[in-house]
Amino acid sequence: SSDLPHCTSNGEFIYFEGAVGGDTQLFRMAAASDRVQQITHGDRSLSQFSFASASDVMAYAATDPAHPAEIYSAQSNGSNEMKLSALNDAWLAEVDLSNVQKIHYSSPDGTPIEAYLTLPGASSQGYPLILNVHGGPHGAFGSGFSFEFQWLAANGYAVLAPNPRGSTGYGEKFLWGSWGGWGKLDTPEDRK
Repeated sequence: SSDLPHCTSNGEFIYFEGAVGGDTQLFRMAAASDRVQQITHGDRSLSQFSFASASDVMAYAATDPAHPAEIYSAQSNGSNEMKLSALNDAWLAEVDLSNVQKIHYSSPDGTPIEAYLTLPGASSQGYPLILNVHGGPHGAFGSGFSFEFQWLAANGYAVLAPNPRGSTGYGEKFLWGSWGGWGKLDTPEDRK
């Protein structure tokens, strides 16, 4: 399990993870301040943080749509990141993964929606589409590796994984956008 939230041994910083859209990143806040600083960046999801006893170095798992999780280390300010494991390198060299695109579109009322589209190999004929809507409604699809979506794409299906109202990572108003009408209020036509 993750060593978060984590307070540095000198009590200077508190570290925690949080969602930024479909990504999971590391943040820190000075114990004597209310200013939050994002430490890690990029279209990926990080987890399983563990800090050295001096809180100067950390290790964590990182994944993105084209790479299953591997272990990384970095300074506690996010600098000097190094990949430590290569558990999936041999497998990745043997397979052709499908392209995953992060797309954005607007609901009819103008609310921006983020989604992840996994496409099979090139075809001029188009693809059958699988719409995969997460439950919850809190939670979100993200920039992590999905064997399921890759398997479906390898079998000729396009997979669209949207993060509708109620999803985490897009702010409190968006998170509670389906409150009191789950399955109704997350579609803008029913908001009138």
